[in-house]
Amino acid sequence: MRWSAVFLVALWLVWHPASAAADPEDWVLADGRFFTQGGGYVVSDASGQPFWSAFQALGGSPGLGYPISRRFAWQGRSVQVFQRGVLAYDPLARAVEPLDLLDALSALGYDDALAAQHQVPRVARLAGDELDRPWPERCVPCRRLVHLGSGDGLPRSALVAERLSWLATAPALHAFYTATPGAARLLGLPTSFPQAFGAHVNVRFQRGVLRLARVDAAGAPPSSPVLAPAGELARALGAFGAGGQWATEPARPPQPAPAVVRQVGPPPSPAAAGGARPRASPAPAPAASVAPPAAPARPRAEAPPLAGPVVRGNPVTGVVALTFDLGIPSAGALESVLDTLERAGVRSTFFITGYWAEAQPDLLRRIVAAGHELANHSYSHPNLTQVDPARARWEIEHTERIAQALVGQTTQPYFRPPFGAYNRQVLELVEGLGYRIVMWTLDSADWRPESTAATIAQRVGGRTDPGDIAVMHGYVPKTAQALPAILERLAARGLRAGTLGDVMR
Repeated sequence: MRWSAVFLVALWLVWHPASAAADPEDWVLADGRFFTQGGGYVVSDASGQPFWSAFQALGGSPGLGYPISRRFAWQGRSVQVFQRGVLAYDPLARAVEPLDLLDALSALGYDDALAAQHQVPRVARLAGDELDRPWPERCVPCRRLVHLGSGDGLPRSALVAERLSWLATAPALHAFYTATPGAARLLGLPTSFPQAFGAHVNVRFQRGVLRLARVDAAGAPPSSPVLAPAGELARALGAFGAGGQWATEPARPPQPAPAVVRQVGPPPSPAAAGGARPRASPAPAPAASVAPPAAPARPRAEAPPLAGPVVRGNPVTGVVALTFDLGIPSAGALESVLDTLERAGVRSTFFITGYWAEAQPDLLRRIVAAGHELANHSYSHPNLTQVDPARARWEIEHTERIAQALVGQTTQPYFRPPFGAYNRQVLELVEGLGYRIVMWTLDSADWRPESTAATIAQRVGGRTDPGDIAVMHGYVPKTAQALPAILERLAARGLRAGTLGDVMR
């Protein structure tokens, strides 16, 4: 195996907390930080439970992703869910550690759904291995890595060596796991062998899943493993229930100075305020007065102007753009969504990921044959602000190549960044490739466990105004159930559902 120093340094930068610049949309608190990303939640050391300290020690947002819940009680522990994992407080040790989330999901009976919907390998159950033990003997919430294997007749060192040997058939995954600081603590040990799922090779660990794209395209940059959003997968499965832990409207700290958002079209109307709007950066504080320089400063070259993201279309059209993200390689309830749109004679916009298209080529062909609009959502759904520019470019261009090869149709001119995450570098790249970043005026919130078909229908059908852009997920069953009511409510209000192209005229 040959792994260059540049590759290892890049992996270190992805995980090390010092590499993540402070996001201007976050607010520093006395004992933590408030994050607007992920829905708007606080991570703190409040009440003597050091969630913020543990979050930082595990790499911060580059490691665990952003918080997507408040603290709540689950499986007898105080926990907080992040995009890529869960932290849990151990009252005996008075410490916060990563929860063995994938082990817990297995014990709760979610293995079939994880495999079918999210391409997570099943647990490898070997004779004599502690994984054959029944829950809760096998593991408990917040079990630490040091305890793994104790009492099963194997020394811990031997068990660790055995598990690492499982990665031998995927050298890139093995190199990533062994060379990346904090990987063992964040992921635990492997609990499956590498398994191919279409365009990816995936490995299951105690606490998460690593995915490696099987890149065969000529000229593609070397593929790096990606940590799957295990926390989001568990939430989508409903594993955490709906016992009040998911805030409908997260509490926010005192707001900073007014902010300015670049947008297309007139300001969104108050009627759509219930939806998630693109976030705004706080206005900079007034600069302190200074003495004029002795000599005039040389004028700086200004950055080229950017069109900026689209958050709303033209209200004069009387159209509401219904957009569907297809971020995971699953069919889900998409057949039902397409059936409903066909019966209603409605065309919509589908933001496809390349690996979804490779996994579901027949559905892609049906989308195109029905006259729907294709748009780009990257290849493997990474956070583009956390990958290098070459990888980000490949993610967009490769999805375009896949769409052209499979259906002969372009994904231009619209691109939606995964997780809605972008910065100036991403904006420059996207617009340089001939795309326009499209966000949304209203979030259907169909990804939230507490959402129902009725609440989704009310949110999208009852709160949208002409020119609004609504974001939904085409594979979510609740969305498929809500869609007929959404179309009926829009029609009753004199609005027409259409594509982004329709609403941008």
